[in-house]
Amino acid sequence: DHGIKLQEASDDNVIEDNACDGNRHTGIFLRTSTGNVIARNSCVANGQPGIYMQSSTRNTLDGNVVSGSSADWGIVLRDGSHGNTLTSNVVSENGNGIDLLSSDDNLLLDNTIRSNEHAGLTFENSKNNRALYNSVTMNRVGFSIGTHETGGVRVGDLSGNRLYGNAIARNETAGIDSEAAIEIDATLNWWGDRSGPQHASLNVGGRGDGLRDGVRFDPWMAARPALKWTESVDAGTTTRIDARCEANAEVTIATNSDGSGRVYLAEFPQNPGADLATDATIVGRWIDFATDIAEDGIEWPVTIRLY
Repeated sequence: DHGIKLQEASDDNVIEDNACDGNRHTGIFLRTSTGNVIARNSCVANGQPGIYMQSSTRNTLDGNVVSGSSADWGIVLRDGSHGNTLTSNVVSENGNGIDLLSSDDNLLLDNTIRSNEHAGLTFENSKNNRALYNSVTMNRVGFSIGTHETGGVRVGDLSGNRLYGNAIARNETAGIDSEAAIEIDATLNWWGDRSGPQHASLNVGGRGDGLRDGVRFDPWMAARPALKWTESVDAGTTTRIDARCEANAEVTIATNSDGSGRVYLAEFPQNPGADLATDATIVGRWIDFATDIAEDGIEWPVTIRLY
């Protein structure tokens, strides 16, 4: 019934380069499993989710292709699936894209979530998740926060979720649809147009994807970012990040004993909306530097050199 099934403490396995297609239930199923790497698998045309994770923590999903789960989700994390990392997956042409239900502290980075019938990415009763530099396009709704396309409102605790650097564009009815009781931080995303998202009162001239009240979107990115490099930085170190081949940039960052996390570098094709001094020298390169290291964990300044 399942293509590959791991359950009851099936930990630290590597599942890669498999075709898990056309199963009656899921392509890859994980329950109460930790530390697995699931990479470069094809999970196409399954009767239930392409990849399903229940009560599973600290797993890595990288470079998988998940499509054709027409009656269900492409990827599901639910019931305490905390601390997982989803990178560079392509999730398309499913009933819905990716669903986080009662799952916290996950990182969704550089995924392509497109052409799903309903929502691209849904947060339900899930907190402290980070969605960074994803392409969320051509779904009915880009991000659905606190709602479920077929099951009504499931709000719960949605605190601490961060949407940053995502391309949210060409979604049919809304870029973000939120039923959350708190304001959602969606500043510094690209909405498909330099003018920003459509909002009836807060951005009347916006020509990008629309959104409802309860979403903080200003400032936004006026150009689409492309993630080029990410690297982990340890506490109490000085790290030189050589991304000259990937982003024509080099970064030096020093941290104290409280500073550890990841650094992200992205490129823009044009000015993403920065205000420049009148005497600024324009070098024709636009770099986005972002980090999840706490501000007081960094020994400022951070040095960024362009080539």
